[in-house]
Amino acid sequence: MSHIKNSAIIVGVFLFVLCSNNVYPQQDLAQDAYKIFEQNCFNCHGQDGAFKETLLIEYNALIEDGLVVQGNPNESEVYKRLIGTSENGSRMPLGQPPLSSELVNVIRDWILAGALDWEKQTPTDNRFIPHSEMLDSIDD
Repeated sequence: MSHIKNSAIIVGVFLFVLCSNNVYPQQDLAQDAYKIFEQNCFNCHGQDGAFKETLLIEYNALIEDGLVVQGNPNESEVYKRLIGTSENGSRMPLGQPPLSSELVNVIRDWILAGALDWEKQTPTDNRFIPHSEMLDSIDD
């Protein structure tokens, strides 16, 4: 019986490690979205961009102006303009090849996850979990 329990514990620990490696914290997603904007949008829509009056890629402006609707990419003008022409304008980046689907998916996922502010840090729970507590949790 202890052999089965030990096997279950090993499998449980393996699954815990496997699943925890696939967690994509929202703050990391926000940072990734910011990098995409920085590399692909700031030339035109950054603080010094020629089109900053029509669309400024600045977190508060995006949210307050309704260009990013937290949790709803299909209602977010920024997302709609990345995937094609919307009723408000042409596909972005204008005159450039479209962003790869991977980059557009990061923006979509960031919006779906609530469009967390890329400048804020989220607190993390980094407390040490004793081995016995981990095994008890797996056993339960």
